[in-house]
Amino acid sequence: MRNRVIATAIIVTRVGFYLYIALFLTLIFLLVYSHIDPMFFRQWAVLDPGNLNFIHFRFNSEHIGPDIGLNEILPTVLVWFYIRLVVSFSIILIIIKKLLLILRSVKNRKTFHTNNAIYFNQLALLWLILALFNLVVLGQTGDSQILNLNLPIPFLILSLSCKVLSEIFMEGGRIEEDSNSII
Repeated sequence: MRNRVIATAIIVTRVGFYLYIALFLTLIFLLVYSHIDPMFFRQWAVLDPGNLNFIHFRFNSEHIGPDIGLNEILPTVLVWFYIRLVVSFSIILIIIKKLLLILRSVKNRKTFHTNNAIYFNQLALLWLILALFNLVVLGQTGDSQILNLNLPIPFLILSLSCKVLSEIFMEGGRIEEDSNSII
């Protein structure tokens, strides 16, 4: 039963990894294409221009509410959004790969191997880097830029959780070595 659950988790994680890559490449293509064809920008909207965290796609060209078109965003705000987007997607891809490595080692019954503790340490660092990149969000009101500081609590909690798991796996590895040396 245990190996079936882990095998299923590996398959789901691997499929998610490839879907995530496809989503990332599609998004990059759309963003690059929108710079080639500026009329394409009319379909992209920012619902909260003061806090540029998300870009939404509109199926009609009407403005509803306070949203602005992507072509109306200041270049520095847009560049910072693109940098955050690429870094976030890249870090999450690395996180998924590390999770796959941990799942494979657990499937091979090497649960408390020192590599797993190292992987969890690396995951803690990656979540912390992701939190730092989401700490500063640029926005705009009219022609002026706004600097928003966010506290990305979910990323910080994930980082702390991975650090704790790293210590647990490290201690589990020590206990396993002691028990093997006694036998």
